[in-house]
Amino acid sequence: MKVSWTQWATNQWLEPFEYLERENSSEASRIANSVLETIAMLAAHPYAGRAGRIGGTREFAVPRSSFVIGYDLDQRQNVLRILTVYDGRRRWPKSFPRE
Repeated sequence: MKVSWTQWATNQWLEPFEYLERENSSEASRIANSVLETIAMLAAHPYAGRAGRIGGTREFAVPRSSFVIGYDLDQRQNVLRILTVYDGRRRWPKSFPRE
């Protein structure tokens, strides 16, 4: 599957990543690599994640981190759309912008 990111997902990921980068750049790089590897795995195995807390979504916890990837699937377009890369220690949002 192709992968696309919503603008909201990009913003939700950049904020904590930039903080991590300032605090511990090697840890930030490790987590960024884990996120990208997880997304690549999901592109190959889109149903690996569990049913999401928000209808029509799926979720997958990024190994060795507190982050959870929220995504949905567009089977007709063959696209896995990243809706969020969210710190699982925070309260999960009630919805995600889908664009």
